[in-house]
Amino acid sequence: ISMSTEVNQKFAENNLEGIELTSTQAAKLLILMNHARGCNAAHSNAKYSEVCRSTKYLMLHIRDCNGYISQSSGNSIFSREECKHPWCKPCRNLLLHLIDCSAPGICSICNPLDLPIPLKKLKELNELRGRLPTEVLDGSEDL
Repeated sequence: ISMSTEVNQKFAENNLEGIELTSTQAAKLLILMNHARGCNAAHSNAKYSEVCRSTKYLMLHIRDCNGYISQSSGNSIFSREECKHPWCKPCRNLLLHLIDCSAPGICSICNPLDLPIPLKKLKELNELRGRLPTEVLDGSEDL
C-alpha cells in the first residue's frame, strides 16, 4: 500500500457518519476554503459569490463549534448530541487531516494532481496570494 493510499484510508475512516468526502472532494474543498478565507465574495458571477459566502459561513461555524450541541438546564448539562450541521464533522476532520498529514508532499488531499482546470487556476491564485505581502492584499500599501 502506498503512503497516499494509507492517508486516504485514514481520512475516510474519520468520516464514518454523515457526509463522506472522497480524497478528490476533500482536496477540492481545501482549495475552495483557502480561496474563500481571503475572498470578499465580489465575483461577477452571483453563483460564485454565494459559494464563497457559504464557504465563509461554514468556516466560521467550524471555528466556533466543538462538534456537539449541549442542552442544559441551569448549571447541569443533561444531553450532548453531535452537531446537526451536515458539513461540520467532515470539514473538521478535513482540517485535522491538514494539520496531521504525515506526507503532505505526496498526499492526494493536500497536494492533488488531477484537478479540473478551473480548480488548478484557483489553486495557483491561492498560492500567488499567499506570497504577496499583506499590505498589497488589503490595499493599504501606497502605490
